[in-house]
Amino acid sequence: MGEIFHEDILETFLFCFLASLGIIQVAAARRGWHGLSLYGGRIQSNVNNALGAALLISSYAWYFSDPLHRNVRNIEALMSMVCLFLGILAAAAFSMLCSSLSESLRRYLRVKRASTARDKGAGPREITLTRGKAFLYRADERSPHLLVVMGEPGSGNIGLMRALLGRLPESWTAAVLQPCGFTFFRENPDPGVDPVCLTMLQELEDRGLLCPKGGVFLGLGWGANELLRSGPTLEKRYTPARMVALAPVIPDRRAGVLGDALGSNTPWDILRSISSQKPWREGAARALLRLWIPVAAICMGAATAVTVSLNLRWSVLSGVLGGLLASVWVGYFLAARRGLAGTRPGWEERALHRLSRFEFPPLTRPNAVIIVGEDSELLEEPSRGNRPFGVLNLAIWKEALRGKFLLDGSNLERLLSLLASGETADQAG
Repeated sequence: MGEIFHEDILETFLFCFLASLGIIQVAAARRGWHGLSLYGGRIQSNVNNALGAALLISSYAWYFSDPLHRNVRNIEALMSMVCLFLGILAAAAFSMLCSSLSESLRRYLRVKRASTARDKGAGPREITLTRGKAFLYRADERSPHLLVVMGEPGSGNIGLMRALLGRLPESWTAAVLQPCGFTFFRENPDPGVDPVCLTMLQELEDRGLLCPKGGVFLGLGWGANELLRSGPTLEKRYTPARMVALAPVIPDRRAGVLGDALGSNTPWDILRSISSQKPWREGAARALLRLWIPVAAICMGAATAVTVSLNLRWSVLSGVLGGLLASVWVGYFLAARRGLAGTRPGWEERALHRLSRFEFPPLTRPNAVIIVGEDSELLEEPSRGNRPFGVLNLAIWKEALRGKFLLDGSNLERLLSLLASGETADQAG
């Protein structure tokens, strides 16, 4: 009697996919990867752990409940590895796609709910400026209150702005400034040089579109750094009623990175942020690419030759996948040996260098600097004697997150209360 052999590649792949999907959700809960929850929004540890455990247990129960999967010789070891590798890749791709889509839907519904009947169909008026764009909200109406927002380049703060403007009282008008590029580290940080936000405000004034005198000024992310940098000039020109810096970028000097203030949370957000920054145009990226491409070609060719010579099933696919993995490791060690890994400064290193040398000037007008909880420990670095925000009214919102989850929960109400009532950042909410 011959040996019974049962090959079920599809079900083995599905088993690896479901098990990996469950592991990813548990890891997201444990590590606080808020952009990877399948249902969107912030991670809820209990929900993610329950979802991950259910996927993991059900995948094992389903796969091994079939006697052909536990009592009969199944697929070969190499094919098991291929199924595992493809299952992990598919689970990661599905997690990124599902989390991005679900979070996009949540944001759309949140903004739609926040929009009042009076504002439906009447979006902000977009003005093209020399150094960016401005969005004027209810600009044609007379209003006793004005909110001037200094935002970030790209789409990092668009969702936050929609949520904030949708909840703004009807007695308020607003102007949102969005520069066309990150300027804090590309321009001379000399206080005598006008930052881009001041240039944009001046242009709006000259064109008769905005009179920012006496308004409330809010900075978001990089815009918060620009607000604090230009604070004395803003006080002199416009005598603002209040200045609030929300989630400014704080350099992590120990890790040598800046962190991400508003630009990302979900995988789609991160991809858009990377696309807008175009890191592949850096000299270091091009040098790494020139090194890796021939290494990848050699590794994939050698691995495919081995799998074909051994007459393995799916030899071409196995060889290409194995060679691709090997090329990553080989390329990394070659890059480190040639001094290409982490030695050439890119935009982040330049920004870190300039930002770490800059002390924010003292302000005389009412102000508030709001730091999210995950950034608070960066203010207590023993290597630095003076804290950059030491002379300002500092508050820490420990439950707030970076990125587009910044105004989730009660944080939007806290911010609106702070802007409207003039409470301190700790009292708001």
